[in-house]
Amino acid sequence: MTTLRTKQISVVSSSTVAFTVCFAIWMMFAVIGEATEYWQFLVLGLFVGLAGGPEAALYVFIVFYLTCIVTTWWYYSRKSAEMPC
Repeated sequence: MTTLRTKQISVVSSSTVAFTVCFAIWMMFAVIGEATEYWQFLVLGLFVGLAGGPEAALYVFIVFYLTCIVTTWWYYSRKSAEMPC
């Protein structure tokens, strides 16, 4: 049976690793200017093209972010959550 302390350590270490990986990837593309421009065109340009325009793409991004917020709340912040924070 896992203790509360073990769960807390697991959550903190997972968050730290995720933040470090995201920061490392961001820095990698920030340092390499040409790659940054290429990826911005590839990801944002392609997505805007597939969505039908910038306004549609923004609506899709908003829905995605709201889905992430609700999912995070459901699994971590509600009273009967599996791993409450």
